[in-house]
This record gives sequence, C-alpha cells and structure tokens, in this order.
Amino acid sequence: MRPIVNRAVCFAVLALVCIQLVPVSARSPCKACGYACDASCNCGRCNTKFGCMTKDKCLGMCNGGHNAKWCGPVAPPPPPPPPTPPPVAPSTWTTSQNSLLRDGKSVVLHGIGTTCTEYLLRGVGMSCFMTLNYANTSNVFNLDGASIFPLIDILRKVKSETVVPAVRIPMTASSWLGVSTKNSAANMAKYPNLDKQYQRFIGDLVSTYTTYGIVVILDLHWNDDDVGQSSMAGKGNSSAIAFWDSVASMFGGNSLVFYELYNEPHLPPGSDITPWMSGDASTSGMLEMLAAVRKHTSMPVIIAGAHGYAYDSDSLLKIDAHLKDEPAAIYNFHPYMGPHQAGDAKKCPQNFESFLLKVVNGTSRPSIITEFGQACCATEGKCESCAAYEGLGYDEAILTIAAKYKVSWLPWAWRPMASGPNAKTCEDVNGGTDPAGKSLAHPTTGLGADFMSLWAHFASGGSPPTPPTPPTPPTPPTPPTPPTPTPPTPPSGSCNACGYNCDSSCNCHRCNTKPGCGSSTQCLGPCNTGHNAKWCGGSSPTPPPPPTPPTPTPPSPSGCPGGSLSACIALCPSDPPVVYSACVKSCAARCSSSFDAVLQRYIATQPY
Repeated sequence: MRPIVNRAVCFAVLALVCIQLVPVSARSPCKACGYACDASCNCGRCNTKFGCMTKDKCLGMCNGGHNAKWCGPVAPPPPPPPPTPPPVAPSTWTTSQNSLLRDGKSVVLHGIGTTCTEYLLRGVGMSCFMTLNYANTSNVFNLDGASIFPLIDILRKVKSETVVPAVRIPMTASSWLGVSTKNSAANMAKYPNLDKQYQRFIGDLVSTYTTYGIVVILDLHWNDDDVGQSSMAGKGNSSAIAFWDSVASMFGGNSLVFYELYNEPHLPPGSDITPWMSGDASTSGMLEMLAAVRKHTSMPVIIAGAHGYAYDSDSLLKIDAHLKDEPAAIYNFHPYMGPHQAGDAKKCPQNFESFLLKVVNGTSRPSIITEFGQACCATEGKCESCAAYEGLGYDEAILTIAAKYKVSWLPWAWRPMASGPNAKTCEDVNGGTDPAGKSLAHPTTGLGADFMSLWAHFASGGSPPTPPTPPTPPTPPTPPTPPTPTPPTPPSGSCNACGYNCDSSCNCHRCNTKPGCGSSTQCLGPCNTGHNAKWCGGSSPTPPPPPTPPTPTPPSPSGCPGGSLSACIALCPSDPPVVYSACVKSCAARCSSSFDAVLQRYIATQPY
C-alpha cells in the first residue's frame, strides 16, 4: 500500500501536475465530483457541495488539484434555440416629445437586466451564460445556449409595433481594457489575453441577442472589480473614456446596441456636479463619455443623474441645456426600496413620480429605468416606510407609473446562478421554479415582486387587465309599502369601481376592485395617493323620501262630531301634531261656544 504523495512535494520536485495516489481499498463509488477516481468512478473522495455539482464546476473551479472527474449524471441535451428571425434592417433612433422613436414611430423598451459579466474576470468558473473550456486556456469562455435561450424566449415574445424587447449587460472597464486588478490578477495570469476573451464573450452575447431583435444596453457598471461601485466613472488606467471609445468602435455599426454611460452616479448630496457633467483629473464626465461614443455611432445613449445612485432629476435638467444638438439621449432612474433605502421617502412611488415629472415637463427627452426592484416586502401593499401606491406593491407601482408616461424599463436582475426563489433578497427576476433559475419569479409567500404576473400584465405594453364586470343581479320585486328605490346607474365606461386616469365616461387606465377601495370615500381617500382616482361606481342610493302624512279629514261641516267637544277631539288623529292641532281647532269651533277658551287651553298643552 503506497501513501498519498504530498502535493507540495510533487510540484516542487517534479514540476508536474500532482496525482494523488489513493489505495484501491479506500475508494468508494461517487455520483458527483470525484477525486482520484478509476474508470468506474470509484473515487478517493466525493465532493457533493452545491458549488461543485455540475461538470463545468467540478472540472473547473473545484479542480485545484487537477485530479477531478465528473461522475454525476449526464446533463440533458439543451433545448433547441428559438427560431432565428430573418435579418432586421438597421434602425434609426431619435427622441421627441418625451418619446423614443424607432424609424419615426414611438416605442418603449421592455426588458430584463442581467448580472454576472461585471465580475466575470475575478470569478472565472461561476455561472454566466457560458460553458468553460479549461483545456484551452486561450479560449476558456464559450457561450451556452442552454442558459441564454430561456431568457431570449421570454424577451422576444413581447415584441410589437410599440414594444422593443431589451436586455442589459453590465461591464467593467478594467476587464475590457486588460487592466490587472487585485481581484483579477490570478485569473489574468492563468488565462492568456483574458481581456480579449472577455471582449469576445461580450461580443457573442451582443450578436446572439440582437439576432433575435433584442436591444442590448451595454452598461459601464464598474470602473474596476476591486472597488466595484464607485461614485462616478473614472480616468487613469481604467478610463471610462478609453472604455467607451473601444466599446463603441466594436459595436457602433449595430443599431440595436445602446450605451449606458455610467451605472449609478452618487456624488455627495449638494456637491458640485461639474465633475459628473464635464469631468476632471480623476473623473470621466458624462459629456466626455458621450463624445467618445459619438466618434463611432449615433445610437442612443443613456444618462443617469449625478446624485442618489441614478436618482436625480435636477442634474439631468442642467445637462439637458448642453445637449441641444444631441439626437438620441435618454434619461435614467433607478428606483429601489428595501432595507438599504428604508426611510428614504424620495424613493417611494409617489415621490418617484414627482422626480420623473420634472424630467417629463422640463425636457423633451424620454426616460428609462434600467434598474428597479423591491426587497422582501409585500407583493401587494406598502414597502418599508412607503405607503402603497393605489393599493399596489412597490414594483407594480413603478411599472404603473412607467406605463403612464411611456417610460422604458428593465428590472434588476436575471442572475444565472439562481436556482429558484431567493428568500434573502427576493430580487432574482429568474427566481421561478419551472424550470428553476430559468423562469420568472412567482412568489407564494406574499413577499417580493411577482415577476411572472408583472411581466404578463405590463411587458407587452399594457397594464393590469380590467376585471370583467360582474353580471347585474335581477332587480327584486318592489314591495307595495314602502317602495324600494332603484339604485342609480353608474357612469358608462370600462370601469364601475375605483378608476385611475379616467376620461369623463369612466374609460380608465386601471380599475381597482379591491374591497378596501370599494366606495367613493375610500377611492378618493386612502386609495388616491397618486391623485388621479375617479369614482366610477355610482353614488350611494338616495334614501326614499318620508311618506307624506295623510291629510286629516276634518269633522263634518255641520254639527259636532261625537256629540261633544271631548268626543270630537277624541276622534282626531294624534300624529303628526300639526294634523292633531288642526283637528282640535275644528272641533273647538263646531262643538264649543267657548272656542277661544278651549283653543287656548289646547295650545298651552302642546310643545310648539
């Protein structure tokens, strides 16, 4: 029996790959990622950890000793790709009257953001729409149809005359430009020309998406993968200007590629916005990056405001004055609500609408939301400190506002590593279970956004459908006494409840039939946080008028009814008092010679 050879000695003495020699008797059958295995997958060790449970991961990031063997199940063949559409003629994009125009026709982008490509070079081996060819270190990234086509299939189905499907690809300047960082240095040393491999892989993604008529938004997400989220695009080795010059030169001829100049600017509140707009020694300004893109293409650029993590309208109004000759600029917002935004009232839906309206009313540019999301707060109802907007959940409220002003949108994010619902953040758009990680999230806990339902309602350009009007119940027979009033007929139109953005005939953008909004008072009160509600359910039934009191029949004109004054008065109806009074006066006049005395005595006993 020979002992296991020490790995360090192996490398030092032999300068070869270390092979662990394991006694045959110590091996056991393995159906996962095995080490020191024979041809029948009897292995010295069997690794069943989640991160090593695919062939790519087993033979890649889990194969540090170069003695791994995949002994798990053979992956099923990938589904066939969606049918490739015929080539699309190049598009001309312009903007006008707060609308994005494609060949002169108003459209919106509806799509989904992705995440993984921004930190790919520091995380070679993770799931990212690829298979990994470790045997060929100069071409390790290979596009994986099985992981990208489920997303393409969801996106392409919403294409119409007014909706263009879109996907967002986050990128890192240092990775594209080949700048070695602390986090990527080991992989850049291991895989030759890793920056060029990164560029090829991004190019493969762009080519595949645009083949299916999907707009690709290339997003400068990070300056480098050491710092990650910087307050603004940088200069120096990872210069954003050099990045966009290179990127636009590669993709400038593709009319389905848009350029998001910087992901989430967040200069300190109240600080000077000059570096954000025009740049300085360490900052690439929006106008500088725009000029780098415009050297190669006139396709649309996306600009986010200077403050609040892409949540600032004032700076957008200021930069707009410098873009008078710019044909295709789109202004960007990132509304989020969760533990990190709790207490930040400006990011509640009602205030987001106010921020958006500043741009809508103050410029002619269209707007886009390239990221938005809610954490694990109610699918329907309030989120953190934000009151429910028209009774909706946070993400549904953002989409409702976007539809109102023809704003394009892409939620954050489709994460290839997802394997089902994400109970930690509730922000995996692909957190569905059918199939897991390749379908839209559809929570059953009442927490997080229901992207399956939201996509069905909004992605094709509509809003949540108006529920059908329930059949009118038959009118019950009217009893003879008292008569039952007929309820008033509600105004004609598509909504007979609490409507929003309605015309005078109650044809409404949305009809809210929730019980908590089922009266005029509720509709125009707590359900009218957007100040655009109209009660279309008719007014409350008017109560029937009180019955007219019967006219008393006065005593006979001649003689004294009953034979005496007291007998006559006893014949008078006691209610209502005014009738009784009139009858007593008549009796007094006809039965008593002392009318005045009787009348005075009677009046003294009455309450009027």
